[in-house]
Amino acid sequence: QKRTVPRGYQLIVPGKNADVSAGIAIGHMHTPLQSLVEAAREAEKAAKRAKEKGGYGKSAFAVHLYKRSGEVLRWGARWSDDAVKLADFFGQLTDDKKLSAKFPYALAANLRPYAQTPHPTLEAKPKPFRIEPVNGFDPQQVFAREFEHVLRQQSDDKWRSADVNNEASTLRTLAQTYLKDCDHRGLDDFLGPFLTTTFIRKASD
Repeated sequence: QKRTVPRGYQLIVPGKNADVSAGIAIGHMHTPLQSLVEAAREAEKAAKRAKEKGGYGKSAFAVHLYKRSGEVLRWGARWSDDAVKLADFFGQLTDDKKLSAKFPYALAANLRPYAQTPHPTLEAKPKPFRIEPVNGFDPQQVFAREFEHVLRQQSDDKWRSADVNNEASTLRTLAQTYLKDCDHRGLDDFLGPFLTTTFIRKASD
């Protein structure tokens, strides 16, 4: 039944400065739906949680990706970061076969050893790895070089070295900008756009 709103009726709507935080859960088709609903709620809490408490400080989104292997990837970003733009562009390149679908797995394999504790720690609760300088090691510089190394391995030479303003250059720029966005955050925050995009596109196949 169609209803009309009388003239002069007052409506409360979000203002132009309103923002939103979102929790997103993605899983394999055999993942229990209730588990994904609960994961989305937990992800939403992470998106709204203060940065100093391990969250993203509102106006952000958090993703919980449940793989068939049982592995769970948790990451997030602020809407103002380049995460979505990077994921879209990376997905376009893999769809066009300009970048190998193995790229995110190779990148993760190269970067994750840096986040592992090399020896047992005496701390009751070891501090999680953060993308920040420590003991003379600067992940920003090292990860940028590792990214370039994997890019060389997982793409065609002619495509990668064509023109200075080509797609490879755009990918490098987006990745470097987003890596800076991830400063003082977890490694999976940087890997998330690549791994999640690949998971979604693989599932759609």
